[in-house]
Amino acid sequence: DAAATLPTGADLVRRTCLDIADFTTASPNYAHKTLAMLILEGFVSVLSWNWDDCVERSGQGEHVFAVATDQDRRDLNEPALLKLHGCASRPPTMLVTTDDLQQPRPWVQTEMAGRLADSVVAFVGIGNIAGYTRDQVLDVMNAVGDVSHVYVVSPGVVEHWDESMWSELVPALPDENRVAASAEEFVEGLAASMLAGVLLKLDASATGHPPLMAAAQRVSTLVMRKPVLTVLRLGRASGVRVKAGTPCLSSNNGRRAVLAMGTLLPADHEVYLCETHLEFDGSQVRLLISPEDRPAGEFLREARLRSVDARNAGHDGNLTFVCAGALGPLPQGPATDVIGTLDPDDIIAGAHAEHPVLLAASALLGAA
Repeated sequence: DAAATLPTGADLVRRTCLDIADFTTASPNYAHKTLAMLILEGFVSVLSWNWDDCVERSGQGEHVFAVATDQDRRDLNEPALLKLHGCASRPPTMLVTTDDLQQPRPWVQTEMAGRLADSVVAFVGIGNIAGYTRDQVLDVMNAVGDVSHVYVVSPGVVEHWDESMWSELVPALPDENRVAASAEEFVEGLAASMLAGVLLKLDASATGHPPLMAAAQRVSTLVMRKPVLTVLRLGRASGVRVKAGTPCLSSNNGRRAVLAMGTLLPADHEVYLCETHLEFDGSQVRLLISPEDRPAGEFLREARLRSVDARNAGHDGNLTFVCAGALGPLPQGPATDVIGTLDPDDIIAGAHAEHPVLLAASALLGAA
């Protein structure tokens, strides 16, 4: 606070803060990576008091939009990471001093009040919170009459409840809303609940049809043996031009693709689930999912590009793509001749040299 009163002091304080920790270079942890997938899948909204950009850097090639200014909030048209106290990649937005935190930007107060009023809110790993947030929690508690939609997550929140700030702020918080868990444990459980919902819908859609019930069971068995993050990344990596915040794995076409994939899983070979594909008996199966129907030609282009990636990664076995959301018949075989009168020896075909096998999810389900 004292340094910030000097000429250019506030800017120097922010710059000094950036030099004392790896806010823009630290390796994202499991919770960062999982939150990024949940935001991209449109499952959660995340409000952060942290300056670091670990969540934004965890999208596996997808852009996690971060809100740090009033203009960002006005431009927002997708689920995002709302950085209430600014972002280290944009130093002028960082709230540092006591005055900063007592007078946050208008969008920050609006978002906090709105989320507390109409959402299930979990405070994760927060031992102390800014004064304006305390006031808003109290206002909501007084206006609504209860805080049953508020959860506090921290390893010691149950054992040390009486000594915590939360016991004074929300003394009526139900015992079941006090979650003794680390951020990683809580986010893992949150992601697992989303995945469980997908599996339940798979089971429901297969009910009454034994071959599909067996396929759904094979998928469930495979998925439950893997970390949730791996499964979520597979789902997002399978998207065909899917916008951030649009469900892919949990969309209707996503579930259709996953169930169709289950019809291909062998009972007599070990199946390996990776972040981009499934592998068994020397073959790879990849999903191509578009929540909105797209021309079949787009699926062929995506399959060729991903085939090249697989070959570059060393895979020389069969490649099969299970497609959901394709309009029209899926093309098969080599591409139309684009060489003309040129000497074939002078051409590097690249993606067009690949002839991937494309299978429609609807056809696989109909044949089961």
